[in-house]
Amino acid sequence: MSIFNVVSSKIGHVNLSDGTTILIRAIIADIVEGEMKPVGPDLQIGLQIISTVKAPEELRKKVQNKPLPPSDKSHLKNMEIWEIIKIIRKDDAVEECLYKASDGRTYKISVRIEVTIVARTLEYRDRGSNPIYHFRWFPCIKVSIAED
Repeated sequence: MSIFNVVSSKIGHVNLSDGTTILIRAIIADIVEGEMKPVGPDLQIGLQIISTVKAPEELRKKVQNKPLPPSDKSHLKNMEIWEIIKIIRKDDAVEECLYKASDGRTYKISVRIEVTIVARTLEYRDRGSNPIYHFRWFPCIKVSIAED
């Protein structure tokens, strides 16, 4: 496990046309150095994405008696139960850290997560009695030399 210091973290928000808000958090979980190049080492960034759903009460009532999704994730293959929900507004999740590499330089690594598509099913509920949402996200990773 590499050593790095997180210097900032911002939770992202995705507001949907059904009134739901999804909170997204990007977490830099690990950094692995690869081959050395003239611009510094190749860096493989390990990411984790955490999300929390806050659905309106009328949607929560629709799924309150529905089951939790199956642990084998087979519900993700049943396309008939899913519908795309329009994204009304969004603010990307961002996490930034400083990493001291083997070349002696300190690099600033910035990870921005943008949610681009959201789907919902009302056939299952989460543990908080919200509908189940599945989203496509896109990472943008930027590496630069940290300023002194």
